[in-house]
Amino acid sequence: MQDRARRTRRALIAAGSRAFAEQGFERSSLTRILRDGGVTKGAFHFHFSSKEELAATILGMEGSVWPEMARRILERPAGGVQNLIDFSFEAACRLLQDPVAWAGLRMRVVGAPAGPTGANRSPWTRIVRSFLEQADREGALRPGLDPGEVAQSWFEAFIGVYTVAAGGYYGKGSYFWGGAAGTWFWIDPATDLIVIGMIQNVAGSQTAAGNPAVREQSAQLAYAAMTDRR
Repeated sequence: MQDRARRTRRALIAAGSRAFAEQGFERSSLTRILRDGGVTKGAFHFHFSSKEELAATILGMEGSVWPEMARRILERPAGGVQNLIDFSFEAACRLLQDPVAWAGLRMRVVGAPAGPTGANRSPWTRIVRSFLEQADREGALRPGLDPGEVAQSWFEAFIGVYTVAAGGYYGKGSYFWGGAAGTWFWIDPATDLIVIGMIQNVAGSQTAAGNPAVREQSAQLAYAAMTDRR
């Protein structure tokens, strides 16, 4: 590939990452990506057949970031708990500094072109579980805890808090996402309302966090408790 073509491809990936990180996949227009990247539509289609293919490329790049980060951390002479702390800190820093990392992770959590996404499709839960299993072997984990369930809850809580702190949602309407471990996040930008819930989730239970009736009841309780209505 010639230097000019490589620069164009890098510009498209950078512009697409910024758009997907700020607006998500569905809300990001190809027009914005072309404008921000300073690239024509013809040049875009030389590298990518569609916005979906660009997103898939970004997801592939993001997916390789975390295993490499974990590998470097595991080379240090530290225990499983410290490894998890180090991974959490370095991952948060990487998300702040790298639009590719945040764009890919956001698409995995709240929607990517390939279809349903979530914690089970992210390498994070596998990585975190390995740290927790290491801590368990070292006697640093409370007896009876399931490393897999803890890893999934950790992932959901980390991403939820990070998204809220980073201002990851814009516009009118309300947004919800959650995971099988029972941690869920609900945001209503129109009223500046944020609800973070952790529910004891029994497989197949009608009280699970993903149940629309539970979300609606939680929303009603949250609104009823609000004293500053706008």
